[in-house]
Amino acid sequence: MKFPRKQFETFCSHLVLNSKEKGRVPFKWNGAQVRFMDELEKGLENDQHKHVCCKARQLGITTMTLAIDLFQCYRNAGTQGALAVSNESVRDLSRNILTNYMDSLPNGMKVPVKVSNRSEIRFANASRISHMIAGGRNSGALARGEGLNYCHATEMSSWADPEGVISLDASLAETYADRLYLFESTARGFNVFHDMWEDAEKSLSTNAIFIGWWAKEDYRMPQSSRLWSTYGRGRPSREEQAWAREVAKRYGHEMTPEQFAWWRWKWAESGESRLLVAEYPWTADQAFVMTGDQFFGAQTLKKMRDAALAKDRACWRYVIGPRFEDTRLEPDPDGPLSIFEEPQSDAEYVIAADPAYGESEWADHFCAQVLRCERDRVVQVAEFNSPDCTMYGFAWILAHLAGAYSSIAKPATLIIELGGPGRGVLQELQRMPEQYADRIESLSPNAQRALQNLFGSIRHYLYRRPDSLSGGRLLQWETTWKTKQIMMNLLRDCLERGMVEVNSPEWPEEARFVTQNGSRIQAEGQHKDDRVVALALGVVAWQQQVLPELLAAHAEAGYGHGPATPLDRAVHNWLDGVRQGADDALWSDQPASSLGSWD
Repeated sequence: MKFPRKQFETFCSHLVLNSKEKGRVPFKWNGAQVRFMDELEKGLENDQHKHVCCKARQLGITTMTLAIDLFQCYRNAGTQGALAVSNESVRDLSRNILTNYMDSLPNGMKVPVKVSNRSEIRFANASRISHMIAGGRNSGALARGEGLNYCHATEMSSWADPEGVISLDASLAETYADRLYLFESTARGFNVFHDMWEDAEKSLSTNAIFIGWWAKEDYRMPQSSRLWSTYGRGRPSREEQAWAREVAKRYGHEMTPEQFAWWRWKWAESGESRLLVAEYPWTADQAFVMTGDQFFGAQTLKKMRDAALAKDRACWRYVIGPRFEDTRLEPDPDGPLSIFEEPQSDAEYVIAADPAYGESEWADHFCAQVLRCERDRVVQVAEFNSPDCTMYGFAWILAHLAGAYSSIAKPATLIIELGGPGRGVLQELQRMPEQYADRIESLSPNAQRALQNLFGSIRHYLYRRPDSLSGGRLLQWETTWKTKQIMMNLLRDCLERGMVEVNSPEWPEEARFVTQNGSRIQAEGQHKDDRVVALALGVVAWQQQVLPELLAAHAEAGYGHGPATPLDRAVHNWLDGVRQGADDALWSDQPASSLGSWD
């Protein structure tokens, strides 16, 4: 499809705008609008009929797309269009702009209006524009029953219901030759529009258009300005240079000294607020700045992801049978189980489990992290992450991982988030030895030995309040706003100090959406944090339960030679106290070897 650019330019030359600065003025395109039209034309020439535009503030993109609304209805008789907005006030403003456009056109270019109200505009050529409100939480029926071959959706970052996007998308024609669908919005964090933008960037049939602040010629400071001496004379900072290089590389625009000066002035006026970057982004990545403070360092996550992408992994999927012993693994390049390192017989392991909906309503994946524990760090050796799992199935997967990554001599420490279905997972694990006690003799000798080793190779994490002197402990972990502060800050500290080796490239990608708003630490919007929470649980178990034992064993190994210094003696005595009660964390109150009575 080729857009009639010349015809549209002539159409716009007759339109009049109500400018807040200059009153009624002719519609003359600015640089941002020209860039938008250039990108729109390219997309249509590539047979892309759906266009998603992420934009900076006050560029005039909505002014341009409203003109396209009217032009499309005039040019293509019988156009069935929709203008979807976030609320009633935006709808009324858009109607006023469209009415002003129609009034400013010469009579020879107008198509008579048959109906104009808050619901729709109908034209004499059978074209129509339906006005739709999509900002409410119950907009899941948006455009249901409609058949649309033209759509303009604006400020989708204010839409609250993702179902509205799905419903609207389902109403769009797929084969009509002149179909055209425009979705334009500022970013405003991680929301419905962010999901649409990410899909557009990956799609071959959707045109992702970014228009940065630098595209509009008004956003520059002339050298004649009295502010030039303050903001215009300095050389670009390293950050500004990096951003400018990225703009040139991605969008082919070379920044000017006048633009740098305008940006510095705007930055100073905003109080150096990072939200300015979201409203006036240089690149599309900057547009989606989170409303809270990013919890993990961006550079730390980038280095982590780059390192993880360079490593190999084997991927598998579990096939859950009617009984635990029927559970098996099958190789699958897209499987939910990633193995980064095979089990080591002399290593200590932690298995951390976050069941679906254990910590929040959006955390809908079952996730398990397996960590190899050392005295100075932990290494992620396996990860399971899937939304398609059951409570008992997840318990069996944890048992299987424990059997693989532990032994009677070195039982794996299991920590489970008890929220949501977590208690059910724990109960299934606790029932398994009893369930198999009656029928273990019917199994093969190999199966008997495997199950005996399995049930003897798991011990539970025991939680003790850090401010408690009584020594009382609770089985497993339940996240509250207080305990989440502890575990997330502990994880961040360990990551920044290089004490956690992450081998999953998906982990840092998920972690970048975790923010802190006051005391709340969670993923923004509808993003997931299952991997993050599971790893945090694993680090807690390592620091609080496994690490003291590793340090004690190390000190004991050297104690025969006598502590070298008073500090060594003090540490050794402290570790003696820490070791107390460690055996209480075993699966059973009995020693693991007593499971041999099943023979």
